[in-house]
Amino acid sequence: MNSLESIKAFTGFDSKLKVGDLQSDSRKVVPGDVFVAVRGQIQDGRKYIDQSVEKGAAAVIYENSDGFRYEKDGIVSIGVSDLEQKLPAIASVFYGEPSRKIGLIGITGTNGKSSTAYYVAQFFGYLGIKCGIVGTVGNGFVGDLRTSVNTTPGPVEIQRELMRQIDSGAEYVAMEVSSHGIAQGRINGLTFSSTVFTNISRDHLDFHKTFDAYFNVKKGFILANNGKSAVINSDDPVVFNGLMSEINQDTLITVGKTGKFRITDIKAEKKGTSFRLKTEHGENTVVVPLIGAFNVYNAVEAYAAVCASLKISDDRLIGAFSSLIPLKGRMEMFHAESHPLCLVDYAHTPDGVEKALAGAREHTAGKLICVVGCGGDRDTGKRPMMATAASALSDYLILTDDNPRTEDPEVIIRDMLKGNITCGYEIIHDRESAIRKAVSLATPSDTVIVAGKGHEDYQIIGTEKRHFSDQEVLRNILGI
Repeated sequence: MNSLESIKAFTGFDSKLKVGDLQSDSRKVVPGDVFVAVRGQIQDGRKYIDQSVEKGAAAVIYENSDGFRYEKDGIVSIGVSDLEQKLPAIASVFYGEPSRKIGLIGITGTNGKSSTAYYVAQFFGYLGIKCGIVGTVGNGFVGDLRTSVNTTPGPVEIQRELMRQIDSGAEYVAMEVSSHGIAQGRINGLTFSSTVFTNISRDHLDFHKTFDAYFNVKKGFILANNGKSAVINSDDPVVFNGLMSEINQDTLITVGKTGKFRITDIKAEKKGTSFRLKTEHGENTVVVPLIGAFNVYNAVEAYAAVCASLKISDDRLIGAFSSLIPLKGRMEMFHAESHPLCLVDYAHTPDGVEKALAGAREHTAGKLICVVGCGGDRDTGKRPMMATAASALSDYLILTDDNPRTEDPEVIIRDMLKGNITCGYEIIHDRESAIRKAVSLATPSDTVIVAGKGHEDYQIIGTEKRHFSDQEVLRNILGI
């Protein structure tokens, strides 16, 4: 049990009342919890105070800068001004400042956050060190991830999750840090021991409006932790040029063709990718059971982050590369005799599509067939760019639905068709039918890549989330 006394510095309320969890969602309140009613940009949590009390909330903390008051016999009610801004710090203190008890590695970038976090945890595990994961694909540990709602959870959920992972033995946690999470203050109240910036390309402009604003949010996260070890992709010119004049050079770790962790001679192999890795401790030929040059960068960035976190020479970890396993939906391979190689990837940006297809192309002797769509109610400007990127590297393209949400799927496809499509293509809105058609067109020497949904096991049509899995469809087709 926690006590309200721990957060009196923020609330001005002195009480030793023993309570359960903090909850910002009234539906999750159980008897003894504290409901936090924030007046947000979309929802006013104060509308749900009565519901939380009915479910047994022992106390309510609510926004009162506009004069709002809540009083009910038997319920501790605490009004706080600017509650949304103070909530990350309140949650941190309430849960015992968990990010100060572990090494918290924050990973940002447009693509590769999930895979890099997954590889970080595996590198730590190779040394017998337990490392948790917080991100898009789930929260928890390698092989035991619980579904997450957001890439970067809300401030209460983050602190609770870190506490849970510490209680489960975590010494480190690799956390995906999204641009939304930064801009909305969800990571305020966290202490990061190191950071990683994987890359930057167009995404989320429906939220950030301009690319510069989007980049500056991520850049600000790295610079807010200046002086801590920072791993960056030095082959990404925007990341490199945007940070070099301001970042602490003593703690900067570059990964790339000329980086401190130097990557050269990337080659596609039968069951993965080989490359040369040179550091101040020596040079090695490394083989990873992963597809795509971008996955090499993700793995080496994770490797560099772990070496920096533990302050060890990297030769102690070099053997871990060969045992890395890919994250679900990240260039995930499906293969059966007499069938094409099939890949499922989360690529949902122009840059992500380009990198995924480039990686697939290196492993393809015959044709490369791509199934791809774009999400509804999201950045419309990237739709023709994604189609252009997919067409440039595919021999055949099937445009399909990918979470159309409340938009007309026909409109989404029309937006994609504004791109420069130079290969043969067809439109099949039903995603399962699109995947089946792609596989039927392919020979055993071909590759089929299904892009966009990755780990997601649903389609959002209208406001309804319906079960759908690219992986399940492929397994059914291939009989595996």
